[in-house]
Amino acid sequence: MITPLIPLKDIVTFKGGGTPSKKNPEFWDGNIPWASVKDFKNQKLSKTQDHISLLGLNNSSSNLIAKGHVIIPTRMALGKAAINTIDLAINQDLRALIPKIEIHTEYLLYAVLSLANEIEKLGSGATVKGITQENLYNLNIRLHNFDDQIRIATLLSRVEALIATRKDNLRLLDEFLKSTFLEMFGDPVRNEKGWVISDFSALFSTPPRIGTIEPVSSDGNIPVVRVGELGSKEVNFCQCRYVSLTPNEIEKYKLIPGDILLARAIGSQSHLGKASLFTSYTSEIVFDSHVMRIRFHRNLVDPIFLYNWLKSDGGRRCFLNASGRTSVQFNINSKQISTIVIPLPPIELQNQFAAIVEKTESLKNYYQQNLTELENLYGALSQKAFKGELDLSHIPLNQALSGSSE
Repeated sequence: MITPLIPLKDIVTFKGGGTPSKKNPEFWDGNIPWASVKDFKNQKLSKTQDHISLLGLNNSSSNLIAKGHVIIPTRMALGKAAINTIDLAINQDLRALIPKIEIHTEYLLYAVLSLANEIEKLGSGATVKGITQENLYNLNIRLHNFDDQIRIATLLSRVEALIATRKDNLRLLDEFLKSTFLEMFGDPVRNEKGWVISDFSALFSTPPRIGTIEPVSSDGNIPVVRVGELGSKEVNFCQCRYVSLTPNEIEKYKLIPGDILLARAIGSQSHLGKASLFTSYTSEIVFDSHVMRIRFHRNLVDPIFLYNWLKSDGGRRCFLNASGRTSVQFNINSKQISTIVIPLPPIELQNQFAAIVEKTESLKNYYQQNLTELENLYGALSQKAFKGELDLSHIPLNQALSGSSE
């Protein structure tokens, strides 16, 4: 028997909030956590960036929400939801869902999250999307019996815990590589290891090159890397388009393993210099004019070492110090990048680090694949659960109850 769909207005009422006047300092920096959209980092609201005083609470439309309620944004971050694990006040862009009937809190959370796409589509606004309370009330969720609500919430929370573990594994591996780099080579600015200092210009095997100015074309004959494909360790080839080039132009702009590609002209300083390391592709491939290719003598510089040097805090500072800007964008040219100085460890040590990176990246790839599988599993289970198609008979209630209390 498929469980019925019930309008949200028959299950909960909404309680909104407000913002105390910022003209009165006595209303702020008190001991009452005050939540806004910026506090929705995950599905638990356990702390807030801002706090208000009791005076601020009493002299505004903000409301105090007891812990254990589902809270959703109605403006910006549409589709997100979280349970507050502490008593807190909320601002006018949030709504607390106050149950009118018996419903498991985590089940309600997952039910609302399953409506994320629908909530986003209902959002309106030229710049900042918002959704009306009426539209939210008219959303339908499937109301399973309470025992099955516990089973569904437990199942989804367990998969979610596995997802969080995998994300933490990936974060720890990234931190391991950063700490290993600093341990082996020291800080790129202070150079406490006393490595020989070299200009980039002395290390290039060919001069830095800016890519083709040819526009992308539906009938192009060769794939092209653009700024949007850079930023991860390897180029995101799935997003590449095509350009039409002559054989001589292809020879001029083609990539070979070990090339480093970086954004050389862009509107945001934080994106200037975002880089990727080219290793291989199924065919010849070129790069466009917003991208710079740098290529080093392999007997002096290991590309994996140099890529991680650029990604380090110290290397990033060196890069930005060499860059410039115009009235419309941040940029770096061939002359500027050639002036960057780098403490250069022995190539043997660079190669050792590269070997560590390759082993770590292999493990990261395994974890990333597993993370993707878990996220797909969560999506499939959630979809089936809230369509009433999930067989819950194999989940004993006593196990679900023990899992929900962990």
